[in-house]
Amino acid sequence: MASNAAEHTALALRDLAPEDALVLIFNSIHRVLKAEKLFKGVLPFKMQPTPRPLVSECGLSIRLHGADFTQALGILEENRVKVVHVFREESDGFSPVDFS
Repeated sequence: MASNAAEHTALALRDLAPEDALVLIFNSIHRVLKAEKLFKGVLPFKMQPTPRPLVSECGLSIRLHGADFTQALGILEENRVKVVHVFREESDGFSPVDFS
């Protein structure tokens, strides 16, 4: 069953246009790993190296559909996992997203 969830995630993110993607930045590897555990099997996401133009105390970030952001943020808040920054991917780079 886990392979089906992983396959679904890979397929969903492969077809994701950059302008539909958000990158979630955390301030520690512990928080990224916790977010990964919380999202697994619940919503499509990809753990990735943090893109170079983005400031991060942690070298990993999470990329997900913009449409899933509200659900993702709710999961993280419920479990007290703090997101430091959110950026929207754009054709020419990244723009910050106000999520407060």
